[in-house]
Parts: sequence; structure tokens; C-alpha cells
Amino acid sequence: MNLSYFISQRLSAGKQSRFTGFIVRISVIATALSVATMIVSTCMVQGFRYEIANKLYGFWGHIQVRSVVASLGYDDDPINANQLAGLSAVPGIARVQRYAFKPAIIKTNDEIESVVLKGVGEDYDWKTVKEFIVDGKAFTAADTTSPYPVVLSSETANRLKLKVGDKIQLYFASSYSGSVQMNIRVSVVGGIYKTGLADFDKIYALCPLTMIQRLNHWQPMQVTGAEVFVDDVDDIERLGRSINEEHVDQTLSAKTIRDLYPNLFDWLDLQKTNETIILVLMTLVALVNLMTMLLILILERSNFIGIMKALGGSNGLVRRVFVYQSVYIIGRGLLFGNLFGLLICFLEYRFRFIRLPEDSYFVAYAPVHFDWVFIGLMNAAVFVVSVVVMIVPSWLVSRIAPVKVLRFS
Repeated sequence: MNLSYFISQRLSAGKQSRFTGFIVRISVIATALSVATMIVSTCMVQGFRYEIANKLYGFWGHIQVRSVVASLGYDDDPINANQLAGLSAVPGIARVQRYAFKPAIIKTNDEIESVVLKGVGEDYDWKTVKEFIVDGKAFTAADTTSPYPVVLSSETANRLKLKVGDKIQLYFASSYSGSVQMNIRVSVVGGIYKTGLADFDKIYALCPLTMIQRLNHWQPMQVTGAEVFVDDVDDIERLGRSINEEHVDQTLSAKTIRDLYPNLFDWLDLQKTNETIILVLMTLVALVNLMTMLLILILERSNFIGIMKALGGSNGLVRRVFVYQSVYIIGRGLLFGNLFGLLICFLEYRFRFIRLPEDSYFVAYAPVHFDWVFIGLMNAAVFVVSVVVMIVPSWLVSRIAPVKVLRFS
């Protein structure tokens, strides 16, 4: 029988003084609040990172392949899609989508607005984009006759006072046979989308790929570039290098989405830093609270310690009694903290009651992502660190002399 564990169980189950019970309850509550704060902050920070990153991935893919001489604009010379034919067979790559860019001006009776049309073809996967379409519907590869459907952002549609089904005039400047021509096309608003990424929503609109190819007098296999989607986002950097070095010629260049939008991903990485700071601070709060609790318990039970030592109990045995008591309190704090933290996260995940200004945070609510492996590891780490740290104040037991304690008790 483990004598230290048996005695700690009897002490925990026995009647405690009002002061001791109060200290234990405060310790459990403080530990639970610290753990709940860690869980909520972890789930919500990871939710931000996953939600915003997935919006970018859904619209732009994980890797973009374009001409190596592509300018900073959107009206680059085309590449031949046959140069990209082998990418789909590369291990780790899920699919490849061709696209083309074309700057345009949208004119209505009262308003005018500049946009960049992104032409997508029959290989475009609408599954990741349909969740952002708030009105109308996505067009299909069969929509290749005039008037072409265009999917506008809600920001652009609101500025131009447009709704689904309205006809619009698109003005394009095209270079053909050494001269610049102004082309006008009548299109119809087929759908309206909203990602919450204001810097992108106010610029881009979607249209059929054939529309841009005909405007530019391109052949069916000529495109601006391709979006590459990978199976595992952790492989983006490796596959980007592999594409550049092994799978495309020197006229093409593959850039990851992080390379194209470094500022946004730096902001997301900053959120991860904030998450780490919160975890460290809450762990320190819990540890200080538990150490204080254990010191108070030891000092209050000095008579018990004196009796144990007088009966032949070693310092190690008595220390283990108090460490076991600390483990019991830590376990209760972790249990209640997990229940409370996960309940808040589940309610936010289900009802989205925490609203945010979308212009600042790119989402209208606090997103939640449950990384169960990370949550489990975090609980294990907090438990192990707390138990190890509790050994330090337990050394106070060796400073208590039984003769002095029993003399004045």
C-alpha cells in the first residue's frame, strides 16, 4: 500500500477547517479559470489563423505558377497550359486550376468602378468558394456565350448598387496587332460573394475563362497562370521548391501564397505569438496560486506534520502526502477548467455570439478551431509542470521540527 497516498486521501475526504476549505476552493477555481482561458485563447487564435488562411487558399490556391517575367500588374503575357500538364501527377498535389486576369471598368447608369476579372474554367473547383457566395450562384463551364455571367464581391455590388440579374457594361483596354483597343462587353451579375478580406473583395470579380481568352485573342490553352492545391498545407514550402526545381521550365516560377501575401501571414503569425504569451502567463498564474495554496496547507497542518514525524515518518513521506493533495486539487482544476473552456468554445462555434468588426479582423465573428491533440498535450504539460513545481514548496516540511510544534500545540 502507498502510505502517503492513503493518508492524503483520508485528509482530503476528512473534515477540513473553514479556512482550509476556502483556500482549496480558491485554488481549484483559479486553476480552472487559468485552464479555461488557455483553452478559449488557443481555440479562438487557431480559429482565426485557420479561417483566414483557408479563405486565401480557397480563392488563390496554395501555390501560384506564372511566367517568370510576370509584371506587378494583371495584364501579363500568357503562358501555355501544356507547360503545367505534369503538375497534377506530382505526389502531394491535389489539383491544378488554370486562370487568367484582365483589368476592367464596370459602368452602370450612375456609377463607375475598376475591378480585376479573374477568369476560371471547367477545372475550377467551386466547393471552397460557394460558401462565400451570398446571393445568386456560381457559373458553369457551359456559360460561354454572351452576356457572360460575372460574380462580383458584395462590396463592389453595394458601391455600384447592383443585384443579381442586373446587366452591366465592362470596358477593357486590349493590345492587338501593335495597337491598343477599347472593348466593351455587356455582362450580367450572376452572383455576389463576400470573403471578409476587404483588400481582395474590393478588387476581384470572377468570370468565365473563355471571356478573357476571347478578349485577348488568346488560344484555348493560353492562360495567365495556374493555382496549385496541395494535400497537406505543411508541405507548401517544400512543394513550391520542388515545382521550381523539377517540374517547370525556366520560363515559369512557382510562388507560395505566403510569398505573395507576406504581410497577412505575418499578422497571423503574430496571433500565434499572442497565443504563446497567454499560455505562459496563465500557466504562471496557476503555478503561483498552487504554490501559495500548498504553503498555506503545510503551515496550517504543522501539528499533523509534527505528529507524523514523532511517529517515525520521514520528511519524504510527509512531503509526498502534500504533493498527492496538490495533484488532487490540480486534477479538479483541470477537469472544471476543460469543461468550462470547451463549453464556451462550443457555444461560440454553434451560435457565434461573439461579434467582431469584419473590416479589422477579416471575419464577422470569433472563429473556433478544435485541435484536440494540442489541447490534450497542453493539459498534460500543465499537469506535469504543476506537479513538478509543487515539489519545491513541499520542502518546507523538512523545516518543521516536531518538538517545537508539539510543545506549543
